[in-house]
Amino acid sequence: MAANLPDVATAAAANAALKSVMNVLAASGVTAAAKTANTLAYFGADQLLASYAITSTQLAYLATISEDIQVALDDSMSITQDQTISGDNEFTGDNTFTTSIITEKNVGTKAAVATVAVEEIGDGMHHVTTLTLTAYIVGPLASAAAAKILVPPQALYVFPAGVHVLEVTYATLGLTAAGTAVTPDVGLGSVIGDGTANPTLNLGAAGTEDIMTGYAIADTLTHAAVAAGPVGATAGILTGISLNKAADSKNLFLNCAATWNANNTGNLTATGTIVIKWTTLA
Repeated sequence: MAANLPDVATAAAANAALKSVMNVLAASGVTAAAKTANTLAYFGADQLLASYAITSTQLAYLATISEDIQVALDDSMSITQDQTISGDNEFTGDNTFTTSIITEKNVGTKAAVATVAVEEIGDGMHHVTTLTLTAYIVGPLASAAAAKILVPPQALYVFPAGVHVLEVTYATLGLTAAGTAVTPDVGLGSVIGDGTANPTLNLGAAGTEDIMTGYAIADTLTHAAVAAGPVGATAGILTGISLNKAADSKNLFLNCAATWNANNTGNLTATGTIVIKWTTLA
């Protein structure tokens, strides 16, 4: 079955499509790939493979300009470079992907700050979301010698609407705060930290650590990264918030509690990664 390029209604659009095709093919090392501007846009995979000596691997580059292209080649295909494949795509035969498959389908939204980066690996149903934090503000400190659960400035991540299964979470985080070293209790919850006078998250509002039970990160002076997990939701795998129904909270907050010192001033920040394995059901 041939892989057809998008239909082009006008000569101007055909020229634009050809320019995109030529740029992609040139990046693949293919030169002088075509002669006629207004006809190449209508060519399918068979013509490209036969007439222009384009390999099946190079043909994969054409997906970067298509919103609905089907690849169904008789021979196997190997994709070894970063590719953007959009729309509904069918790969048949033996296909080798030597890099991770980045998805933009059914994914959530990271906090709108530069101190958080997100990578979404998966197929639109099965997800591995990696959040990379660089001096991310966990919450403002009270500058007082007292126990307190911090109040995050925003959700770290928001899952998309729908029905999901939150499977396991793995975190490697280091903390930084001015003043005397503290060993905070840090967890992930569907509910924002409530600011109450409690030294650990389990004493605060329900849901502040329901996605990942709080664990001790020592200490805020050395900023040493501490790993935890992989673990299921606090209530257990396939229980509680991990069976995330349509009406359930989609928020993921990085919550923190400790008994702070008066010289712990400014903001508590976190650096490291949080990895979440989850599935979209509907």
